[in-house]
Amino acid sequence: MVEIFGLFFSFFLVCLIICGIILAARSENKKWNNGGCPYCEKGFWKSFDVDSGGAIGYRCTNCNSTTWQSYNKRLK
Repeated sequence: MVEIFGLFFSFFLVCLIICGIILAARSENKKWNNGGCPYCEKGFWKSFDVDSGGAIGYRCTNCNSTTWQSYNKRLK
């Protein structure tokens, strides 16, 4: 019985991690908005920094809002 619970818990944990990765990647895609700022809808993203984990920071050329892309890396 304990082995079945451990197996179920491990499977559940792996599924939860995979779902979290998929949701994070979709969120980054939504914020990326094909390179255009979704907040002001006038500016475009321009890279300004790279963090130690490899995520790229982008700033809007119009309203200065920022987004970080770690799953969907795009260089501009």
